[in-house]
Amino acid sequence: MMEEILISNDRLALILRSLIPLGIFISTGYLFIRAVVPSLRYRLRGLLDVIILAIPLGMSIVTLLFIFLNAVFSIKLTRTNVWTFTTSLLLALLLIVFFRALKQNKIGQPEKAGPGFQKGLTAFIFLLCIFSLGMHLRLKSTLRYPDKLLDADPYRHHIRTVALLETGMLLPWDPYIEGEIPVVEPQGCYVLTALISLYSGIDPWYIWKFGSILLGSYSIITTYLLAKYLFGANTFIGLITAAFISASPVHILRTNIGFSEPWGLLYLPITILFFLFLMTDSRSKLSNAFFFGLFFTSIFIHNPIPAVFLMPLFCIYTIYILLKRRGQRLKVLGWLFLSSAIFFSFLILWANTYMGLSMANGLFASEAQGSTGLQKGISQMHVWRQLVNNVGKYQIGFSLMGLLFYLIKLKDNTGNSQEDSAPRRRRKHKNKGIWKRLKEAAAEFVRRIENPFDEVRVFVLLFSVLYIIYILLLPLGVPSLTSKFYRYFLLPSFIYSILSAYFIFALYRILVSGAAALKGEVMSKPVSFALIIIISLGLGTFIHKSKTWGHWPPSATTGEYRAADWLNSHASKDAVIVCSWFTGDFIRSLTKRQICISNYFRPEVRATVKRQKDLNIVLLKNTREIIKFAESREQEVYLLKSKWGPSGDFDKNPLFTKLMSGGSGKEKAILYSVSTEGGIANLAFDAKPIAGTFESGLKVKNLDRLNDLTLGNDTDTDAAATDPPQRSPQQAWFGVDFEKKQEISRIVACPAFYLNPEKIKKNKLTYLAHHYVLQYWQQQSWKDIPGTEVRDNVLTIVSHEFPPIKTSRVRVLIYEAYSDKGLLTEGVFRSACLEIEAYK
Repeated sequence: MMEEILISNDRLALILRSLIPLGIFISTGYLFIRAVVPSLRYRLRGLLDVIILAIPLGMSIVTLLFIFLNAVFSIKLTRTNVWTFTTSLLLALLLIVFFRALKQNKIGQPEKAGPGFQKGLTAFIFLLCIFSLGMHLRLKSTLRYPDKLLDADPYRHHIRTVALLETGMLLPWDPYIEGEIPVVEPQGCYVLTALISLYSGIDPWYIWKFGSILLGSYSIITTYLLAKYLFGANTFIGLITAAFISASPVHILRTNIGFSEPWGLLYLPITILFFLFLMTDSRSKLSNAFFFGLFFTSIFIHNPIPAVFLMPLFCIYTIYILLKRRGQRLKVLGWLFLSSAIFFSFLILWANTYMGLSMANGLFASEAQGSTGLQKGISQMHVWRQLVNNVGKYQIGFSLMGLLFYLIKLKDNTGNSQEDSAPRRRRKHKNKGIWKRLKEAAAEFVRRIENPFDEVRVFVLLFSVLYIIYILLLPLGVPSLTSKFYRYFLLPSFIYSILSAYFIFALYRILVSGAAALKGEVMSKPVSFALIIIISLGLGTFIHKSKTWGHWPPSATTGEYRAADWLNSHASKDAVIVCSWFTGDFIRSLTKRQICISNYFRPEVRATVKRQKDLNIVLLKNTREIIKFAESREQEVYLLKSKWGPSGDFDKNPLFTKLMSGGSGKEKAILYSVSTEGGIANLAFDAKPIAGTFESGLKVKNLDRLNDLTLGNDTDTDAAATDPPQRSPQQAWFGVDFEKKQEISRIVACPAFYLNPEKIKKNKLTYLAHHYVLQYWQQQSWKDIPGTEVRDNVLTIVSHEFPPIKTSRVRVLIYEAYSDKGLLTEGVFRSACLEIEAYK
């Protein structure tokens, strides 16, 4: 299947191929509007707005259609099936449009351009320039690394898309990972990526490299629609809003690499728009409810985070509407029920088909990520600093002034809202100075502060302050919706861009017309669009000088890329690579090989595993488990040690053969082959770790690390150690139980907390055994092994050979250990042991 998909590095070829799915989405969305909701063409003023909406609408319809077909009828996503059903859908919509036009006797009558054609063309040119500028800012980082995806997420998304194209089916378990690793998030972005690939022949690698940036940039255009119709079809405010959001640092941050979030972010502005249409407009309630439910569902199936963030705003505003419209509560609830039915239908479908776990487990996993440690890491000052960095200080100031002007309620403040129904009133003020006009405007403001709030203004005010209040409360312990703090600034960036544009609009009208602006005066078309040109140029300058957070270096290290190249050249296709979960995202995408996770899983999966114990999870926590895993497999097993793990000193273990080493420092990665030939000589390998203390209240933690063969990685969880630390030296013992007698002649032990040689050079012998002895079990008691008692020890790894003895247990008894300061007289004390090995 994948071999049939054409791959091209040529950017022009990618652009030309991308026009195929773009044409399909525009055709689907536009025909759907013409066939099902023709009134929407008149609600959206101009063909440009209809086409802008048609693209995300077509994407949403096609994606949800194939999710439904895949889940309910098990129809695979193959090129034949995709083209068959897409063509059938387009023909059905075209026939409906044809018969509707035939019924209205409009066949052969082309639509007139109308008086707004010139205005729409001008708006299109400006939007194209703003979109191009936004793409330029977001593409800079990606184009620096032409052969790499940036950050971990696109590697995870890419390999899941590859699996979908290979099997034709969405999978509830993460592909290319050993065991049942649940996919706890919706997978709409994988379906859409696969559809684009099947339509165009573009490899999903390039779709994940550029698709998120393209769709994230297109959310600038959908924000234009929200801002425009929030102020009564004001094109001026819509264009300036688009320019502001294209320059928003946090919007650039979230849309300049291959996250799945931009795929959902595309729908966020139009979801808000149709929610407002539904709650405040008496016309076309059915279509408003349908589109609101459809677009909200589309956000969720691509990335739930933006959808979850919208819920507080929608819930609070709905309560306000229900309290205000007491006589229409059932009607409002009825339309909301229709919207919710669309969302929950797909939610239930996804939960019962694509989740290997129950919905409760998925919700628990998301909640468990939550605010763990978040409040400790932020403060009120940090919140304000991050707000300024992410949204921009000028934009915050503009938006506050814009909100003030908006709440004061300039009469007919949208200017363009009545352009089709009433002649514009214009007055000349050439003889009045700017200062006099400002004084008149101030006086008019004072007279007009009477009941400035209506339903739309309440929504704007709530949208403006709700998330900032929530952000400011986070350091005080309010539960967080996400562990990623910067995500909270994304929604304010939208409304602040809109209010900033409104501020520029209102300021211009006041400067030009003074108090007359408050009485409904509007600017002329030539002046209006000349001002847009000036402001756009100014914003362009501002964009390049502002902090845009635009650069993302590759998350995979140079060593990991070299390891992937080696595996692609030498490893068999069915080989298994043992690595950490973070490195695993890269390696399975770069090599198309199966991986097995070491250490621990991705945080949300780890939380899910805690809740449901019966999952078939393969988790290799230590060297012993890695070797046993390799013994049970017929295919090749490799271990990749990199920045993120697995921990351990594998160079000293004869069962691990180093194949390559790349990078240095934090960039270093080492690839080993795991051998099981000849078994393992260390008799402690399969033994049971045992330990004990001589002081009440003390316990031994991390006992399972005692014979895991890792030799530690210089972290606090490496060594078996007494806990809690004490103010004086403490005795303790650490050993292994063979369960039957073994003949032993050598014991290697690491009676230390760390192995870091720098600590030894500086005489920081942290918790190292100063006085110890090796013992063996005989006749129901412990006996010293002759010649193994050592005083004044400074070695972190000790080895003792002795005449053979037969015993079922051995241990190292620590009489006295150094403190955390490497002293015997002061500091806090532990007894610890990193490793114990026994040989014949």
